[in-house]
Amino acid sequence: MDRTKIKQQIVGAVTTVATPFDDDFEVDYSRMAETAKWWVPDGSESHGD
Repeated sequence: MDRTKIKQQIVGAVTTVATPFDDDFEVDYSRMAETAKWWVPDGSESHGD
């Protein structure tokens, strides 16, 4: 896919996602799931196909 097509698919605001880690510096997947469940009701949407 070329740059022009990619730019056409990116619509709206693009945000960064902080990766949560536990006390052992492992990715905290349960915390990530909790955060994602919070984003959607607060208006964050996916526009992917």
